[in-house]
Amino acid sequence: MQEDKQGRKLHTNSSQETDPVKDEFLANMSHELRSPINAILGMDEMILRESRDDTVTKYALSIQSAGRTLLALVNEILDYSKIEAGNMEIVPARYEIASLIRESYNMIALRANKKDLAVYVENDPQIPSVLFGDEVRLRQIFTNILTNAVKYTKEGHVRMSIGFEQTGADEMLLQLSVEDTGIGIKEEDLQQLFGSFKRFDSLKNRNIEGTGLGLAITKKLVDRMNGTIKVESVYGQGTTFHIAIPQRIEDQEPMGTFSITSSDSDVVSYSYRESFRAPNAKILVVDDAEVNLEVMRGLLKKTEMDIDTALCGSECLAKIKEMKYDLIYMDHLMPEMDGIETLQKMQEIGEHPNKETPVVALTANALRGAKETYLSYGFRDFLAKPVQGIDLEKMTMHYLPPELVQVMPQEAEDTGSFIEQLDFLDTDTGMRFCKDEDAYRDVIRTFAADNRADELEKLFEAKEWETYRKAVRSIKNTAAYIGATRLSGVAKTLEKAVKDGDENAAEQHHFVLVREYHDLLERMRGL
Repeated sequence: MQEDKQGRKLHTNSSQETDPVKDEFLANMSHELRSPINAILGMDEMILRESRDDTVTKYALSIQSAGRTLLALVNEILDYSKIEAGNMEIVPARYEIASLIRESYNMIALRANKKDLAVYVENDPQIPSVLFGDEVRLRQIFTNILTNAVKYTKEGHVRMSIGFEQTGADEMLLQLSVEDTGIGIKEEDLQQLFGSFKRFDSLKNRNIEGTGLGLAITKKLVDRMNGTIKVESVYGQGTTFHIAIPQRIEDQEPMGTFSITSSDSDVVSYSYRESFRAPNAKILVVDDAEVNLEVMRGLLKKTEMDIDTALCGSECLAKIKEMKYDLIYMDHLMPEMDGIETLQKMQEIGEHPNKETPVVALTANALRGAKETYLSYGFRDFLAKPVQGIDLEKMTMHYLPPELVQVMPQEAEDTGSFIEQLDFLDTDTGMRFCKDEDAYRDVIRTFAADNRADELEKLFEAKEWETYRKAVRSIKNTAAYIGATRLSGVAKTLEKAVKDGDENAAEQHHFVLVREYHDLLERMRGL
């Protein structure tokens, strides 16, 4: 066990030696698999930013969801390979427990909402607010368990409870319980639950996505952090996971009662606004794939920067001798001369205009420890593919000279009048549910983007009554949540008609619901 500069213990895997061949294979696989996903998600984000067509937005949101699911599967396989190779690192740092809880919730909130599941978040308000541990791996554990709960629960709820047990003056056990009302696990299957590639009740669960590695990875991560994981389940009724992981306390101040005050930014990515503009800034992006250059140009287009590109290391070297750049993004794995070699040659060249220009590694090699490797070669920072637009803007703004950056106030032009625009909604009810105006705005925009009218029509025409009833109930609940009381009332009447088997009443109220739904969505356009 090693210690950091403050003398705190860092857990490392000293029992197995690093295998450079496996490391190189994993790095190459990470790059080859994540690079095309970078193009898919990057281009899709540009569609979401620029489209004003509801149908196109709906398609793009579906692409985004599928792309991120694919990315999660790739990451799971790479993580498992890393664990099997004995190279899974635990990298502790200071973090806020409220942030960990909020991000874990946000990762599953939209999926739960689409299944009409209630998600409850509870915490002990006395939990110390700042802890020392590997937040990245903790979030992975939390989201793995929560995602499983949502995947295997058809109706009812998922409940996340966070507590703690003090074990020393500045030591504690962070406790997580996740309860669901899902399908449950047979007693004979519990002993094999954390095995690799295990899937139970394959006939019943044939439509459940995933690699079968999530719980195996979770168990190994918990073990690596000297924690425990237990499971209780009643087949057909639900499952509860209990996890306890040692953490160091950095700030004893209690976090207080946790509340969800805003939606995940991923849910509302279609309502993009640039965070800054820098029309006098000039940057260079180096990547051997033209599509990746197009993604970078598109994601940064509204910042008004002058964006130059190079398709190889030698082209980059020629350009840096002739032109002064304020920032350079450099891909790693390029043919002939890779990014590291290119940077080294930049450092070896005599005088040129970019001696002090920050160079950021831009790469699909996102294995743990990659950032430290790139920093050791002289890169100023590291940005992993698939590139997230918000992360790209943050990093660009951080490294540009401050005098070139004009920070853009988010939603500055309509924040004050937003509630006033909602004269067709019961805004008192909406604000009571959402707590603040920003959260209310996000929920309404999510509702407007998730147009389910076509789905309703198809289910109604096919007389798939149970699925239709659930779709109507979902609209009823979300309409009530935003204060669309008229639509919610129509949906409630329709749901009852379907439940009672009254097809004549269902047909009558169906057409009323569709008309009200279309009218509401039309009023929401442009908000």
